[in-house]
Amino acid sequence: MSLLVDDNENYTNVQWTTPISELIRDDFVLADDYLTRHVTLQDALSHRTGMPRHDISYGQDGTTTRDMVRSLRYLPLTKPLRTTFQYCNIMVGTVGYVMEQLTGKRLAEVFMERIWKPLNMTSTFLHLETALKSRKPLATAYRWSDSAKDFQAVPYPNQTSGEGDGSMISNVLDYSKWVRMMMTRAPPLSPAAHQALVTPQMIMDTDTVGFSSPALYGQGWMLQTYRGVDVVFHGGAVNGFGAEVFYIPSKCWGIVMAANTATTSNMVIDILLWQLVDDLLDVPTNERVDRNAQHEEDMDRIRQMRNTTLARQLFYPSGSTAHLPQSLPLEDYAGSYWHPAYKELLLKYRNGTLEAKVRHSSLDFEVTIYHVTGEFFFCIGYPAWSPEETLYAPAEFKINAGGEVVGFGVLFEPAMSPDKIWFTRVRS
Repeated sequence: MSLLVDDNENYTNVQWTTPISELIRDDFVLADDYLTRHVTLQDALSHRTGMPRHDISYGQDGTTTRDMVRSLRYLPLTKPLRTTFQYCNIMVGTVGYVMEQLTGKRLAEVFMERIWKPLNMTSTFLHLETALKSRKPLATAYRWSDSAKDFQAVPYPNQTSGEGDGSMISNVLDYSKWVRMMMTRAPPLSPAAHQALVTPQMIMDTDTVGFSSPALYGQGWMLQTYRGVDVVFHGGAVNGFGAEVFYIPSKCWGIVMAANTATTSNMVIDILLWQLVDDLLDVPTNERVDRNAQHEEDMDRIRQMRNTTLARQLFYPSGSTAHLPQSLPLEDYAGSYWHPAYKELLLKYRNGTLEAKVRHSSLDFEVTIYHVTGEFFFCIGYPAWSPEETLYAPAEFKINAGGEVVGFGVLFEPAMSPDKIWFTRVRS
């Protein structure tokens, strides 16, 4: 996007402060009219639009980035504009869609012409199909299986919407060229563009152990001061893969790390990365943060939450003891439920329990719905691609005066708590 902002000859109406609705007026509509008119490109790229993640709402098979953008109007906002950092992949994907509409080209074409070719990044792709056709060797994606006590291969992620928020298929050699470009402030980006990307826009609510500054966010980059040295970095993960890019401008030192499991690979990357940084900065051993212990604690919390009794007490501390029966037989709650952004949620009755599958190209959860009291339930979902990541959400059914189930509410977006995403029942 910085390349378009700099191109005042062809894109005179595009600046960081340009409202997105002025560029894609019909497509970009939010639930709040003021935000629709005032959210800018910079707001979207610095995660201060008031929109939370809503990650489960996009990426369904067969949907496009335009579908994702047009679904924004149905997604609840949780904060006023420019007040709170809330990471939102959908908004970054929206900026990618803006680039496609302005240039008349697919995003992969823009990247190839304006970034990858100039940097000689010959093993970088945006679509799985293109990467497979290139005959470049592709790493296998893995997940850990508790039952087999071994890693098992999982399908490649194939995201069809929100391309601008990630989905890059590359390797550390290619990405190191991009990091070197950022670190040395070299072309094809202009000096003004480089400055704009790493100028802090928001304060993040994140761990500051070992750092001498709060975590800040620019436009697509996290910024912090570690041991008196400014560092710039960002990580990410998709089904079966994790990665981190990191550089220290004053040391002209950068690194790209990638691994082929989800969640656990990011933990290992974090441990190794900061060991290398501590070695570079000659941090005494007794002053180093034990990141391995931190991640062990993270994994312990994840394992504990798999206990359904603990999860029930977390969501319903009073309801866990006051048990009232549901109004209808459990099988009567099964059916197809619909939300205009989250799409279809199909609940099935099987072996005395309610189950659902949240399936699309970004996430893939097998969800079990447990009864708590009355019409209140809670959901526990295990992603097929990463058992370390687990979905926990309180849920509730609505029943009309005629005794029919008409709605299902579930806290798919934690930032909305206690409010839920409500699905309308469309068939039994």
